[in-house]
Amino acid sequence: MQGAFFLAARYILHHRWKTMLLVGCLAMTAFLPLLLWMVLTEFDRRIAARAVATPLVIGPRGSQVDLALHALYFSQGPNETIRFGEVSSLRETDLANFVPLHCRFSARGFPIVGTSVDYFDFRKLVLADGRKFVTFGECVIGSEVAKRLQLKVADKLMSDRENLVDIAGLYPLRMQVTGVLQETGTADDRAVFVDLTSSWIMMGLGHGHDDLKKESDPGKIMARDENKIVASAAVLPYLEITPELADSVHFH
Repeated sequence: MQGAFFLAARYILHHRWKTMLLVGCLAMTAFLPLLLWMVLTEFDRRIAARAVATPLVIGPRGSQVDLALHALYFSQGPNETIRFGEVSSLRETDLANFVPLHCRFSARGFPIVGTSVDYFDFRKLVLADGRKFVTFGECVIGSEVAKRLQLKVADKLMSDRENLVDIAGLYPLRMQVTGVLQETGTADDRAVFVDLTSSWIMMGLGHGHDDLKKESDPGKIMARDENKIVASAAVLPYLEITPELADSVHFH
């Protein structure tokens, strides 16, 4: 017996690299299922945590699964939307804290989430730099957006045009970055958050124009009297809404 152990020890010392490789393969075979189970468990925990924290999602008629993924991960959502008045009616019930979400548009491939500042408290999001948005034309970006696009506070970010072929379609909005969120490891890291009014402006429901009272170009003014001014399509809406131009913004 001692001779067998002696020969085995000499063999291991002589073929130490082969022995280490064999031991590593055996260890990997034994621990790989355990490692895989730990990774899947952590993945399920994170997925479930975001879903559990969102007990109710209300949206237009359609697929419930698509609506849930749209609300949780800002994926491509339903084409229809619900009226903001319905959100106001739900808030009046005092049954829960309802937070609006509008995720139709994107900025350089990242989803633009139109919401209220209540969303940051709901998800417990903390700013790494800057402040939250206050008015239209401002945005708060996730950590991954800031890292991949090399953006910081006071930089500009343009929303994507929905249809590159339709030159008469909705105009993109140039937004100012007012804040950058700390990394959370969730879909919030890959999102651009704006006020709901910014989403409405991107939809074409609100816009601002040059001061038509001072406009003298006949190609831009179709009719003028003491009570109203009728502008032509040559008067383009602003692509960027600065504090100086905020008073000219109106909604239809």
